[in-house]
Amino acid sequence: METQFEVAVDELLVELRGVCDGALPSVERERHLAKLTFPPAPGAEYAFVAYVYGDGNALEVGARPLEGPAEALFWGRTFELTDYSSFQEMLGHFKRDLLAVLTNDTVIVQFKGLFFWSFECEVLSGSETILITGHSTLRPARAPSCRGRRRTYRGPALCRRPDRRLDG
Repeated sequence: METQFEVAVDELLVELRGVCDGALPSVERERHLAKLTFPPAPGAEYAFVAYVYGDGNALEVGARPLEGPAEALFWGRTFELTDYSSFQEMLGHFKRDLLAVLTNDTVIVQFKGLFFWSFECEVLSGSETILITGHSTLRPARAPSCRGRRRTYRGPALCRRPDRRLDG
């Protein structure tokens, strides 16, 4: 019998096949973690990753810079079960944001503060810009180099827009 974790990963991969035909993620499965690494879009400065944690308490969508160390701190958004009424609700929000960053041009902005690094991800959808989320961490955490106080990274859409929403 498949666990909720395995079902969620399998359903996500099936749904992504209909949206990202030529850009499916590589999948690394461990006992309590599945990491989906998407290829970078042509001309992008980063690539997206998604994590499904086996305990069912968290999901994550993030990005990794293409230059510099692979473990460099960059943008990410975590979905925690305590913020939702059910796993299915959390999964729906996760899929919505994952689809948004994969099917639209995006911008990730890195801010250098006195004590913190901050990152924000914006989705450029038609004529509007939508802030997905941002996060901050104490410096001197490993982050890409940033001359000045702000650096902007760009990424074109990786996948085609679906005819329907991928929101569980």
